[in-house]
Amino acid sequence: MKLVSPKTLLASLLASLLACAFIVMKAVTFDGLSDLFWIIFFGYLSVKGLATAFS
Repeated sequence: MKLVSPKTLLASLLASLLACAFIVMKAVTFDGLSDLFWIIFFGYLSVKGLATAFS
């Protein structure tokens, strides 16, 4: 895999870090199906961002 841009990687890592913090917060205070949606959504965006940075 090739690094597209260092700026893209930095932005993706920062977004992934924030998304991980949000996912942990939602997992700790889990309150039903809506929280499950947000956990899956932010997990998907984190993986998609890292894949974009290294495509």
